[in-house]
Order: sequence, then structure tokens, then C-alpha cells
Amino acid sequence: MRHWSLIVAVVLLGVRPVTAEPRRILLVGWYGREATPNVVFDETLKNAVQSAAPGTLEYYAEYLEDSRFPGEDQSGILHDFLVRKYAGRPPDVVVAQSQPVLSFLLKYRADLFPNSPIVFNTVTRPVFDDPAVSRNATGVIADNAYRKTLDMALQLHPDTKAVLVIASTPEGNKLNERTFQRQLAGFDKDVTFTHLSDLPLDQLLAGVKKAPKQSIILFVRHSQEEPIGLLLPHDVLSLIERSTNVPIYGPSSTYLGHGSVGGYAFDTQAAANTVTAMALRIANGARPQDVPVTEIASVPRFDSRQLQRWGIGEDRLPPGSVVEFRQPTFWQVYGRYIAIATAIFVVETALLVALLLERAMRRRAEVAWQASITQRERTEAALVATDEALRDSYARVKDLAGRLIAAQEAERKRIARDLHDDLSQKLALLSIDIDQLDRSLREQASDDLSSRLQDISARAGEIASDVHGLSHQLHPSKLEMLGLSVATESFCREVSNQHDLSIAFAATNVPRVVDPNVALCVFRIVQEAVHNVVKHSGARTASVRLVRTDDDLDLQIADSGQGFVPSERERTGLGLVSMRERVHYVGGTLMVHSALGRGTRIDVRIPLRQNAARGAA
Repeated sequence: MRHWSLIVAVVLLGVRPVTAEPRRILLVGWYGREATPNVVFDETLKNAVQSAAPGTLEYYAEYLEDSRFPGEDQSGILHDFLVRKYAGRPPDVVVAQSQPVLSFLLKYRADLFPNSPIVFNTVTRPVFDDPAVSRNATGVIADNAYRKTLDMALQLHPDTKAVLVIASTPEGNKLNERTFQRQLAGFDKDVTFTHLSDLPLDQLLAGVKKAPKQSIILFVRHSQEEPIGLLLPHDVLSLIERSTNVPIYGPSSTYLGHGSVGGYAFDTQAAANTVTAMALRIANGARPQDVPVTEIASVPRFDSRQLQRWGIGEDRLPPGSVVEFRQPTFWQVYGRYIAIATAIFVVETALLVALLLERAMRRRAEVAWQASITQRERTEAALVATDEALRDSYARVKDLAGRLIAAQEAERKRIARDLHDDLSQKLALLSIDIDQLDRSLREQASDDLSSRLQDISARAGEIASDVHGLSHQLHPSKLEMLGLSVATESFCREVSNQHDLSIAFAATNVPRVVDPNVALCVFRIVQEAVHNVVKHSGARTASVRLVRTDDDLDLQIADSGQGFVPSERERTGLGLVSMRERVHYVGGTLMVHSALGRGTRIDVRIPLRQNAARGAA
């Protein structure tokens, strides 16, 4: 009776009873493990499996990389590998991340996983030739993001006469272009379409270079293996932007920051959440045919810099639009200083008013004619003082950031000098005194005490070395003695030797003598950025480049690490804010380019002539 009660409960709840054999979920991703969609799907599935009851679920991930490693036998190699690996452990659910993966699984279904349900993530609803396979598959699809991006772009550019469509596929089978054509059903606007899909890179760039003025480019996808090595879609998009003078739109958030104005981007995290929920339901006993295919809503996303370039106001964007790469406002950069200066002004004004009231009370005791004259003089004095206080407060706000940075560096220099000239020398003398005492004790054959003194001497020497190093960290003396290029290269070499990080340094046309404020600003930014690479990025390689172009000094720091969302990092950390304050103080600009899984690049440009003139003044 208790056995039948358990079976009835399982049927009613739609779950299976826990057995000794765990249910297995296999993710097959496309292109490579580090591709952004694969990272999102992998993390979401992995977290869900880890949150399940112990011993109930297992998770595996494999990747079809036929576009990264071209060749007719790539699919066959993966086929043979999967057959051998999962021969005795077939998955209970297979997640197909992208249309190429689904096509691969269907092509080799009889050999690979003939009975395993499939949960797919594709742009359009797939069509299955075998009804049995159709009943054993479900998943998520996009919501016509290509067409929505095109309609939105034409609304923002109503004078458009021509649309250049780039919808290539690595296999050259026109799949993306056919998908775009299907989504054009019912399109009735008076524009002409020119398809530049699946062309060699040189022909593609030549085609976009000829784009007429009243045209736009819709970039769905294009990658390239030759002639200059593997180029990912965002790399090709950057080349296209430099080759054309018309706006570019694309249905992917990864295109932002590489030339795309924006587009309706597929919500990868929402798709991963839905696919994970489907896979868990099926792993727990639900039938795929009872889990309906779900359409994932795309989100309009835009690059603020491209909107400004093409004169598009944010009030014209679709509701719910996400705008990235906004430059921080004056208030965001200097708000805290304005608040401090305002508080100082309020206190000074309150004290001034209190003083005037006290004087008024004292003078009221005088005769009427003298009080009248005095009151007029006091009012005039108050107006003059208030005006002076206002001018002084505004001046303080403008100069406060620079003074704080200069005061901080001066204090660092003083502490470093004290450490180096005083404490470091005293520790060195202490180590010498201990050595001399040790030699005296060895002559008296006191071995135990001599050994302890040797240890104390060694520790004193280590402390002296640490103090010496700390003094150089507080104030880079090499910067004053050797110049900006040599000091920066030396710092990069030291970090490379201390950590598992290879830093490539290059300097071009950098003058031997650079304004001290500029040199210190550049050096501090390199320090902060490289330390962030070591602590947060997980990168194995990085680069630091210094180049003088005309009257500017350009600095670029890049790494191959995990990246981050710049807007979120600036809200939660002080590093980027400190960098921007330093650069603003010397009249320069700072740009941060980063995305999850795609590394980070910081670009800084500082005018040399302006700072030289200010130093001379």
C-alpha cells in the first residue's frame, strides 16, 4: 500500500522517485567554451544541477567547434569522440545551444543519442522530418529579432533608401540569410536590399565602402578565417565601421562597442533560464511534447556614443531600451566635491550671518541716527562678503580635485622619504649591530644564542627590504630618475616576475622629459590597472603601450581576462573613479572597453602641450 502511495504521489507531482542512478544533462555548445552564450548556459545549468538533491543529477558539457577549426572531418571527429565517451552513459537530456548544434545532433542522432530528448535554443522554430523526433524535442526560439531590428532602424532613419544585409554563416549555406528573408514576410517599405553575405573579407569591405548616403547596414553575422587569421563577428564589424560612413545595426548585444548603433538583442540569460527549467522538468520525468516551445523576447540595446554620432535622441528609442557606454556626467565625476564645497559654503554663510546678527544687536543700543547709518554700511559689507564667498567656493570646487590628488602624492612622497631615509637606515644599522654581536658571541662559543641572533638579523634585513620596497610603491623614485618609459617598463617587468602574468610593454616616440604631473598620472594609472589585472581578471597575458601622437600622449592597457561590465564596476569600486579623476586633472580623456568573457582595454589620451604650458605658467 505504501509503495502504491509513493507511485501516485510521483505521478501527481510530475517528478520521478530518487533512485541510485542519477539523471544526466549534456550541454552541446557551438564555437567554443569561452563564447558568451556558452558561458551563460554553462553557468546556469551547472548552478541548477548543483542546487539539486545530491546524487540526483549530473552535468556534462561538450562543444562543436567546426567554425573555429574548419575542415570536413571536424563534425566526424566530435561524432567519434561522443560515441566513445557516452557509449555506456547516454544522457537523459541533451541541450542543443544553437542551430548548428541541433543540425549536428539530428544528422548523427542514430549513432549518438537516439532516445535522448533534446532541448534546443535556436533563432527560429526548427522543422523536423521525423515526427518521432519532433515529439521528443522542445526548446526556445527568438522573436524575429532580425525584423524588429530592421523596423526599428528604419524608424530612426526614415529617409533610408537602401539596406545592406550581411547575414553570413560559417558553412556558407545561406542559413542566416534565408532566416532573414522569412522574417521579412509582410514588409512593405520602399527600400532596396543588397545582400553581402558569405563574401570574402576584401569584397565585403569594398561593398560597404560603396554604400550610398541614404542607406543603413544590417549586420547579422560574419566571421573570417583567412587571409589574416581568425576574425570573430565583432572583429569584422569593427573593420566594417572603419570602411563605411553609414549607420550599422545588429541583433546582438556583443556588437555594441564595435561599431553597432544597436538592435533588438536576444536575451541570452532569459533563454538559459528557460532552457534549464525545461531540461530539469524532462530529467524529472516530464515528456518533451508536454513542454511547449517558448519564444524569448528580445531587448532593444544601444551604444550611447553611436547615438550621439548619428544625432539620435534617446527619447526616440523604443520603450524599455537599454543604453550602454554613457559617459559619466559632470555631477557623477565631481558630485562629492561639489557637495563638500557646498557644505563649506553653507557653514561659512551661517557664521557670517551669525556675526552680522551679533553686530546688529550691539549697535541697536546706539542713537537712532547712528543706527540708521551703521545698518546701511553693514548691509553693503554683507553683500560684498557674500559675493566674495561665492566666488571663492566655486574656485575651490574647480581646484579641489587637483589639490586632493597633489596633496595625496606629496604625502606619499614624504612618507616614502621618511621610510627610506630614516626607518630603512635604522633597520639596516640594527642588522649590522646584530651581526657584530653575533661575531662576538661566536668567539665565546655561545652557539645557541648565536644562531638566534642570525635569525633575528635575517628578519631585520627582510623588514628593511620590505620597508625599502614600500617606500618605492608609495613614491616611484624611478619615475624622477629614469623617466616615464623606463620606470613604467621596469614596473611591468617586476609584476611579470612576481605573478603568473606576461606583460608586453612598448613605447613609441615618448619624450625623455615629460611634465611631472602627466608622468605621475600615467604611471599611477598603469599601477592601478595592472594590479586590477592581477587581482580580478584571471588573465595570463596583458599589454601596456605608450605612444606620442602629435601633441598628445596615448596610453593603452589591455588584458585577455574575464572582463566586466564597466557601468557596474564604476558603481561598486573606486579604481576607475580614481583613474578618471587623475586624467581629468591633467586635461585628458579615459575610455574603458570591456565585456564579460572578452577582456578589458583602457585607453587614455593626455595633451602634452597644454600641460607643458601650465607647468611653465
